[in-house]
This record gives sequence, C-alpha cells and structure tokens, in this order.
Amino acid sequence: MSRFKLFWPEDVSDTADEPAILSFINHYSPQTLRMDAAVRINGRTVSRDDVLTRTRAIHDNQCCPICDRAKVEPLVADDALVGRNNLPIPGTATLEGFRCRHCEYQWSA
Repeated sequence: MSRFKLFWPEDVSDTADEPAILSFINHYSPQTLRMDAAVRINGRTVSRDDVLTRTRAIHDNQCCPICDRAKVEPLVADDALVGRNNLPIPGTATLEGFRCRHCEYQWSA
C-alpha cells in the first residue's frame, strides 16, 4: 500500500493562517488560447465562422418541422476533405439540407 505525501514548504509554514491565491493568468493567457480566424487544410481555407454557422444550422434543425420528431440527419455534398487514410474528414463537407428519417421530409439548410 502506498502513502500519500504532502509537500509543505518551510516558507508557507510560517504563514499558515493566510490563504494563498494562485493565479493562472501567467500560464493561460488569451493569446495562448486564441483560435485563428482561418485555417488552411489540404489547399482549402476553412474559416472559424463557417464551422460555427454549420454547427448552429445543425443545432437549429434537430427536429422535423412536419412531424416534430428528432430523427433528423444532415444532407451533405460529396466534397469533403480527405485525410491521409483516404477517408473523409467529418464536418468538412458542404451542408445542403436536412432529411427526417421518420416522415422522409427534406428541407434546405
């Protein structure tokens, strides 16, 4: 069985009554976490706004407008980017519309 050891430096033991507040600002600055506005993948530029627009469209069309069921699948074009293993990269194809798997109703994006 192992023992759990605590590290208690000597300079902290004198000020045990005062709480210590640690700051993460130095380690995780906004410049470190910043996402570029556009990324170039296999010769095609994909912008952050395109990804957000696609995600919002899929989220807003989760339910069928006719039967109000959540059996909706996105219809995508066959222009997805292909990775190193010759498989399409998810989320890179053009979103053309949606189709309900229950009532077969289709509508545009």
